[in-house]
Amino acid sequence: MTLRPRILPLRSLIPLAVFLLLYSAASHSLPASEFKLKATSGKFDRTDAIVKIVFGNEPNGIDPNSPDLPKLDSGSRKAWTLKRSDNPALPPIVVEVEPLPKSFAWQLTWVEAGQWPAGQERQWILKTEAPPDFQSPWTWKTANDGQLELHHAKKGLVFRYNQRPINQPGLIPTQRRSAYIHPFFTPSGKLATGDFSPSHTHHRGFFLAYAKTKLGDQAPDFWNIHSGTAKIMTQPESVQTIAGPVTALLTVKHDWQLRDKAKPAEDSGKTALEESWKVSLYDIPNQPAWIWDITTTQTPTSQDLELVKHRYGGMAYRGPEPFVKGQLDVLTSEGHDHRSKADQKPAKWFDLTGPVAEGSNQYVGAVMCDHPSNLRFPNVVRIHPLTLPFFSFVPAYNENLILKANQPKSWTYRTMVHDGHPNKSRNDALFHDFASPVDVSLKSP
Repeated sequence: MTLRPRILPLRSLIPLAVFLLLYSAASHSLPASEFKLKATSGKFDRTDAIVKIVFGNEPNGIDPNSPDLPKLDSGSRKAWTLKRSDNPALPPIVVEVEPLPKSFAWQLTWVEAGQWPAGQERQWILKTEAPPDFQSPWTWKTANDGQLELHHAKKGLVFRYNQRPINQPGLIPTQRRSAYIHPFFTPSGKLATGDFSPSHTHHRGFFLAYAKTKLGDQAPDFWNIHSGTAKIMTQPESVQTIAGPVTALLTVKHDWQLRDKAKPAEDSGKTALEESWKVSLYDIPNQPAWIWDITTTQTPTSQDLELVKHRYGGMAYRGPEPFVKGQLDVLTSEGHDHRSKADQKPAKWFDLTGPVAEGSNQYVGAVMCDHPSNLRFPNVVRIHPLTLPFFSFVPAYNENLILKANQPKSWTYRTMVHDGHPNKSRNDALFHDFASPVDVSLKSP
């Protein structure tokens, strides 16, 4: 019997049973715990491509209790090993293995580091064991003030997720909030986010909020929290973290609350919308940047929440205070290289950078990618045309958007926090890896 390669799209659920049966029949030269893979970069040049594959079983497939299969606990992350069979001189690659809930299925994640030219095929041997003496590079810690921190073994503090409400002395009580990421540092240790800017104290690092909304006869403003009509807060009991071999994972739920302006000091109110975040940050070897994904799922709880047509509101990034007086360097996927040109234009990705200190020629910043699955892709991006160093993807820029009660709606974005100025080719590769990931196929013997 002649076996033909099956193309396995990265976005599809791939039957593990078929995968294992093919190799048990056709690849006797390999131990049961080793498998052959191959992938082609496709039509795009890749840089530090993040590869994800899901394997699962079928009703009449291999017994999940087969002794050939390592046993994995739900919620765990294990390290396996990939070795380039077409270039064996290269060091092995660490693969993260995640058992998916409610099914006998695994997701494999690895980083194909460096440049991968368009149209090039690569081949590997996958071994179901960790490299010798391997340890996860990630550590989650709770700081003395109760905030959650992610640390990297070689690069130190990466970011803080503010899971507890925070304010600053002298500010009104309505400025007190949680549920955002700040500070976020580049791998070289430079601050890339801003918080509590004197002119806009409600801009908070990486955050998600809407300014103009309608909920029945009310008009809560979740962006301008100083108005006292709404606030976004972490549900503390929902915070979960995993330090995997490749990925550091944070999942958390947020409570979008209506507020009573007469009681600004209170930290609870009627829930208008429940939101969940899934934040995945990847260990990219030798890369002067952090790459991370966020998927947000929003569900109005009792009645529709209408996002009113407005020029800003959505997933947002606020740069640090030196950006305010410094000369920003911006670039979009559409080639707009000045803030006034880029403002209120659609973009697949948007890169905003500025000086680390007044007068410095060292720049840091962030590029964020919209995903083709997001509603109204490519979304309009708002950046202040004069002074404020922030941007946001705005799903309700051109027309109102109704989030239906009890119907979840998700958005996903990929962000790179980096040193230096915008780099078009690097940003294009980042977007293509996110929007058009590589395909994998079985390799015939």
